[in-house]
Amino acid sequence: MKKRGFTLIELLVVIAVIAVLIALLLPAVQQAREAARRTQCKNNLKQLGLGALNYESTYAVFPMGDCTRNYGSGEIPQATVHCYLLPFIEQANLYNELNFLAQINAASTAAAKDAKVKIIPAFHCPSDSNPQVNNVAGANILSESSNYMQCLGSISTHAGVYLTAGTGSTAGTPITAGSNLQPETQLHGIFFRNSGTKTRDITDGMSNTALMAEIKTGPNNTSSFLTVPAGDPKDFTVATASSNVWSGNDQLFPPSDCENRATKAWAYRGLEWYRALMVATYYNHTLPPNAPFRDCIASNLYQGHFAARSYHIGGVNCVLADGSIRFVSNNVDTNVWRAVGTKANGETVSDY
Repeated sequence: MKKRGFTLIELLVVIAVIAVLIALLLPAVQQAREAARRTQCKNNLKQLGLGALNYESTYAVFPMGDCTRNYGSGEIPQATVHCYLLPFIEQANLYNELNFLAQINAASTAAAKDAKVKIIPAFHCPSDSNPQVNNVAGANILSESSNYMQCLGSISTHAGVYLTAGTGSTAGTPITAGSNLQPETQLHGIFFRNSGTKTRDITDGMSNTALMAEIKTGPNNTSSFLTVPAGDPKDFTVATASSNVWSGNDQLFPPSDCENRATKAWAYRGLEWYRALMVATYYNHTLPPNAPFRDCIASNLYQGHFAARSYHIGGVNCVLADGSIRFVSNNVDTNVWRAVGTKANGETVSDY
């Protein structure tokens, strides 16, 4: 009896059918994986939001956006919201390793030296494939990154006052407001320099005020800066180093020099979760989500325009002051987005 086998044509048809099925299946698998990553990202922000609310419940105030004294001369400790949330996100052991009596970023001290390199899952969006621990700017400062930043508001200026390091009658004396030390305004959000926001201060409504949102982490470099041309994949992960100090309208909208790609840019956006330097751990609502404009920081380092940015298609995840999570579209109305950034500016927030 003659044995029947596959002809060459039949084999090719089977291979073609399998190839088509794989081509149809792979995008579905990728979409399912991204949906899972996006859900995990939301869960991370939810954890941080609940941590902030539990902190407020314990101390009757939200944590400082930047706990700092010694303005301009080794600011101490320059600690972030993230530091103070550690005991409230099941990371009390790491919190106990921090030294709040020293500059938290100093490579030569024990301030956070071990804690700052340990992976904290709640700080990371699973869609970010960049390294989680980096030797920042080649300065032998190893640190873990974070995709979740504290909201400054809808203004660029890092408001509040620093405290002096004087002794006796001058100890803790507030430095008077100057070009780099401007007071809080109605355009500020929950977190800023030495902030002490209480729930009663959020008169725009807890469900209408942003707490934290996503960002894309920077590419890092052997120095603090990197020149990144337009169209480069790193274009919107760095912050242009403006040569100016901003006033007037430039505090509300990025000045034109922020878009100069020939200017060097800060490369370690989001790479130091513990350090309350604007380029490291803040974002604001002066730019829309995933803005097609470069982030930017002024020459004084205490003014910046930093958009919420995401690895998820179409928008960004944001946690509000009531602990709820919103996925905000890239196409959100600009005025609504700015209103969500402020805590007490009296805006009426429509659906978004």
